[in-house]
Amino acid sequence: MSRIQFDNEKEGERGMVTVILRKGIFRIPLTTLRYLQKEGRKLRLVHEGGTVDHYGKMEEVEGRLPPCFFRCHYSTVVNFHYVQSLKENFFYLVTGEILAVSQRKRGDARRAFLHFLQEEEKR
Repeated sequence: MSRIQFDNEKEGERGMVTVILRKGIFRIPLTTLRYLQKEGRKLRLVHEGGTVDHYGKMEEVEGRLPPCFFRCHYSTVVNFHYVQSLKENFFYLVTGEILAVSQRKRGDARRAFLHFLQEEEKR
């Protein structure tokens, strides 16, 4: 048994994702979720407190995330709040992690990240 639920407030910006597994129930604030990565049938949620693995499809989760999340690769969705820079085909996170951007998504990633930065300046 593995399930994932979203508890959203104000378009998910302050929401929570709840992962229900046999070994326990994990509540992760979306503001602490750095990225999601698909590895085979496993979906890994990487957050400030560690990682949680869930058996499921990226598509089930991706559409329910707030606009600050961007699918930069077939296997990766990144939270722009943690991106320090975008160089060539990589997002460099403030945590030191590096995430690949697919060639096909490179232009979209650049536009989406610039749009995110402009929106953040308005706040």
